[in-house]
Amino acid sequence: MGIVMISISYDERKEDEAGSQFPPRLPGGDGESRRTHPILLIEPAKPHYRINSTLREQKREQNYSPKSLSHIGVNPFARVRTLTLFARLDAKRKKSVLQFLYESRLIEKGKNIIDLHGADLGNADLRGAYLHGVDLSEADLNGANLCAAILSEADLNGANLMSADLSGFYLMSELSDPVLMGTNLSRANLCRADLEQANLWGANVWEANLREAILSGANLSEANLSDADLSNAHLNAANLKRANLSRAILMGISRPGRRMSGADLSGANLSDANLTEANLEGVIGITIEELEKKAKSLKGATMPDGSIHE
Repeated sequence: MGIVMISISYDERKEDEAGSQFPPRLPGGDGESRRTHPILLIEPAKPHYRINSTLREQKREQNYSPKSLSHIGVNPFARVRTLTLFARLDAKRKKSVLQFLYESRLIEKGKNIIDLHGADLGNADLRGAYLHGVDLSEADLNGANLCAAILSEADLNGANLMSADLSGFYLMSELSDPVLMGTNLSRANLCRADLEQANLWGANVWEANLREAILSGANLSEANLSDADLSNAHLNAANLKRANLSRAILMGISRPGRRMSGADLSGANLSDANLTEANLEGVIGITIEELEKKAKSLKGATMPDGSIHE
């Protein structure tokens, strides 16, 4: 039974000339101008291949194709080595290794060979990263910088994105895909992030910055949005059933749709909010009088007592 060794090769002299780039320099050792660091072991497979850092070098390898690894399945040895590696790297080199794994098609959603559950990607510099369809479910992205990153159709189910910067973040997904279910987004910066149709069911979005975020058609049911800032957020057709919006800033939101029943609006700031035709039946923490006083429009809205506002 053969073993595939996936290794990272780089020239330190070139890295010094060009600056930090992937594959990253790993700690430990000295005296060599060129090193190869094996980081992953995958079995079974036929011949021994090396996956190098550039596409040119990959083509020189014996019949190597990322598709040839698709039959292997998730490998626990590769997982251990990869998680150990991430724990040793700085913010920029975490991005380099993650990009390498992605481009080698090892962390694709639904057919990943490397399982990144629990991977230490904290404070990783992922600005502008293109990671379409990547599987980062349950990864630790605490404090990571994902500004303007593109993770369309990615799986971030259960990931820790606490205090992460996702401003300008793009995540287009099908509503049925649980890409952000149960995710910890507390205190994350999601200003102007594109989360259209994203599934955030039950997510922890406490104190998050969602100003001007695109949440059209998003599933936010039972999400914890307490103390979050949703000023001028796009909530058209969003599902906010039983969401915790206590003390949330909802200034300037427009026509959030008919799915707000059972939401907690205690202490929420609804100044200048357009709640036209919103379904507020069963909402708690706010009276009809307070709604009429705070909201800009309640035309056609279903009020907490089931009546229709004129």
